[in-house]
Amino acid sequence: MKVLMITDNLKGGGAERRLIECMKGLINRGVEIHLISLNTENAYPDIDSLNIRIHRIRRFIKKDPLVIFRIWGLCREFRPDIIHTWGSMSSVYAVPVSLLMRIKLVNAMITNAICKKYSWRWRRARLTFPFSDIILSNSKAGLDAYGAPPEKSTVIYNGFNFTRTSNLLPRQDILDRFAVTSGFVVGMVGFIDYRKDHYTLIKSARKILAMKRDVTFLCVGDGILLSELRSMASDLPNVIFTGRQSDVESIIQTFDIGVLTTNTNRHYEGISNSILEYMAMGVPVIATTGGGTNEIILDGETGFIIPNSSEEKLTEKIIYLMDHPENRQQFGEKSAERIREFFSYENMINKTYDVYQCAIQNKLPETDHK
Repeated sequence: MKVLMITDNLKGGGAERRLIECMKGLINRGVEIHLISLNTENAYPDIDSLNIRIHRIRRFIKKDPLVIFRIWGLCREFRPDIIHTWGSMSSVYAVPVSLLMRIKLVNAMITNAICKKYSWRWRRARLTFPFSDIILSNSKAGLDAYGAPPEKSTVIYNGFNFTRTSNLLPRQDILDRFAVTSGFVVGMVGFIDYRKDHYTLIKSARKILAMKRDVTFLCVGDGILLSELRSMASDLPNVIFTGRQSDVESIIQTFDIGVLTTNTNRHYEGISNSILEYMAMGVPVIATTGGGTNEIILDGETGFIIPNSSEEKLTEKIIYLMDHPENRQQFGEKSAERIREFFSYENMINKTYDVYQCAIQNKLPETDHK
């Protein structure tokens, strides 16, 4: 089986990490893969070690129509059975090529769970869905948000590869790197931009640090709001912004609690890789309600789901878990069990391969989405 993957970019995000993990697993299943990136930036240098051909297409304008001809030429050379797109512009570019060359199109542009009517994402979904053979989302909430036609839509949850938990750096080395001396760590991994809600986390941290000094808040990631948030927390030495880090799993092992606060006025998560990573490593989670977050966290069993922008609830739940170590342990154990059962790497790869087989055989994928 030959598959042409097309991604909008290879920046350091959850969707791109899922793409790379998916390619690794499919290669092991004997799938021959070529990858097109519509951006020359690459935050994953190890991708060059995979057994795939990578084509980086530079767009001279954001919506460059000449890209269609580049994809056409690559398809004539490679002759893929499937085109699998990982972004909205990727899907737009792929539609004419898949139609004219009669190549099956698997459209996986849905990676979040918000799509405002008449937005650019909404327009691209309306344009590409009718010509897609199968539409993939990583959450049921995503299919609902985009109004995907249920008869050809299905969900494949992100899968965590537990081999990533091997060969971790020693915990103390990580603590020393960031000068963490407290006995307790609350951590958040995510882009530092308007989609996340670091403001609420900092406000909550300020309240907690006024009551409990033996705790550090570790914010892992980079983004356009990093300087502003560092300034906001400049009087709180126990709130640390690490910037971009590559060894995320090693850092997460230092967390006693994992947090993902989301600005649901701007963004709903699909299935967050940060939450997957926390849970897989046995860390209890506190996250903002909405989107696919409600599909992965069992409220009160593996963590807590809180309202949007609620520093009161976030503060309450952090203090509760700090004061109840037995509950922290139980939540962490149940979290890891849930990831192994429902969000495993093997499930993600097997279901993706099955979707390809369905597309080639003109069959509809099995789905419980209504």
